[in-house]
Amino acid sequence: MAQTIPDKLPSKATKGELLLFDILKRLPDQAVVYHEPVIDNRHPDFVVILPELGVLLIEVKDWKFSTILGGDSRAVRLRAGEREVSAAHPLRQVRDYKIRLMVRCRNHPYFSRLIHASGPHMGYFKFPFGASAFFPISRGINWRRFRRAGRFSRRRPSSPGINWPPGRIFRPAC
Repeated sequence: MAQTIPDKLPSKATKGELLLFDILKRLPDQAVVYHEPVIDNRHPDFVVILPELGVLLIEVKDWKFSTILGGDSRAVRLRAGEREVSAAHPLRQVRDYKIRLMVRCRNHPYFSRLIHASGPHMGYFKFPFGASAFFPISRGINWRRFRRAGRFSRRRPSSPGINWPPGRIFRPAC
């Protein structure tokens, strides 16, 4: 079983966080799962470190399809009771956490141990960073359904350092 920090989730954890935590605990012994670590005063829901594979940041959203009114690659409009609220798009939010973590790693005293010192991958991390959003409770949430319902535009993230198109490697200027 994976090492989890903390051992148990706090009582304020959502149903989705509890569900994902139970799943992540079953990862191999080498895995380390952090719940809401602090990264530049931000709190991603989970950071999973798998020494053989890399680092994965996960944002959990317990949204129901019926409460999502629309949005684009930057923000999501949600129904909260009788009013409409705006929230950061979960993929953009978790990618921001990922970039902040990568920058923190680059600024760490042991940074030289984390990157390739020579060769074709010089300056790149020795392991990948990934970002994902998890919608555990909300069945049927997918981009095609949102687009058919006219709730989301097709605009893609375009800010520097975001992994779009898929496969692009983040490499900040050194």
